[in-house]
Amino acid sequence: MAPIPPDDLDRWVQFCNNTEAWDKVWKVCHAGVRCFVNVVPNPELRANVDFMWRYILDGRKVSWMFKWIKELQGFRAALRQPGDDRVVRLRAMVRLWFAGRWIFENLHIMTKMLPNGKGNFLKVKDPMRLNRLAKFCWEGALLSNLAVDLMVLRIAKQPETAEERLLRRLRLVNYFGDSMICCNMMQVPQMVSKFLFGREMAFLDSWVGLNGTMAAVCQCYFVFPARPLPAIAAALTGPAIAAALTK
Repeated sequence: MAPIPPDDLDRWVQFCNNTEAWDKVWKVCHAGVRCFVNVVPNPELRANVDFMWRYILDGRKVSWMFKWIKELQGFRAALRQPGDDRVVRLRAMVRLWFAGRWIFENLHIMTKMLPNGKGNFLKVKDPMRLNRLAKFCWEGALLSNLAVDLMVLRIAKQPETAEERLLRRLRLVNYFGDSMICCNMMQVPQMVSKFLFGREMAFLDSWVGLNGTMAAVCQCYFVFPARPLPAIAAALTGPAIAAALTK
């Protein structure tokens, strides 16, 4: 009896068994809730909405403990990959940026988890500085990923396929949305507005939540298992084209 190819239910179960996929689902939830912070008219409801998205985000941060070890392994693996040296180094740099992000995210959430300041191992006067450093590393990873995409596009010997173009554009949406989160935490809008207008102006929480939601939806799409082509279609199109048509 020939093996039965995985169907949509199998793909959904595979997605649900992926811890990274669940992190992106919760990112959709926390960013989606944040979209309503500046929309709901009732002050009490607004406070509850603000508490909810922060509560979900802190839960996600707890799940990131020691994730930087995985990134160090990814850095080592990236350096071993074949291809253009510039692209290889940039991809390895992405993993280092993310390792830095997770280290500072871990240090920040520890200051909130343990009582009486026992989690503030570095004795930082303002624990939010750890969060801002985490977002600085995150922004570095986003810009490095953007540089990878531009470099790959520039040195490619074959024109982009429709699927590759779609994925690249979705990644741009992802980079933009997550960059808004990083810039907001690093207080970039306040610094720019103070320089231009003489007073600090921050992004609305709803704007940051909207961008985070767009980025999270793109990331869910990226990690969702591809739909396999029938064997006859894969044989006719070839493995490279078949892989590009399975989303």
